Amino acid sequence: MTNQDEDPKTHLARSLADRKKQFQRQLTEAVSRTASDPAGALLRLEQCHIETDKLEKDEAAFLGRMGEWGLQQLPSATKAWKEIRLQILFGKAQGLLLLGHYDDAQSAIEAARPYVAGPDHPAGAMMDELELAILQAKA
Repeated sequence: MTNQDEDPKTHLARSLADRKKQFQRQLTEAVSRTASDPAGALLRLEQCHIETDKLEKDEAAFLGRMGEWGLQQLPSATKAWKEIRLQILFGKAQGLLLLGHYDDAQSAIEAARPYVAGPDHPAGAMMDELELAILQAKA
């Protein structure tokens, strides 16, 4: 079966999966470059933030087309996109801290806080540590 012979839903699923895989590679690369190239990482993280909105909408639309099964998958997909946004905002905060943009770093942390799922989420402690580093850098 070639791509041209695929059912439209299968084609859409494959296309979405490919886009998500490429996105995840870009996000991983951006986050891993934060320490060595914070300015470049910030640009890539901003691109990822924009792409996140597009991909999340496309995935929600796809899941909506899949009927009951898709609707059952929607909460876990939404949770995954929240985690991705958290990762992006945390990476931005780190990059901004390294560049000496302390107020912007604090704003990124504040924007990330709503994505922390509960008091036991590991990102909460990581953001606390980053806030402490910002306070120390400002002093």
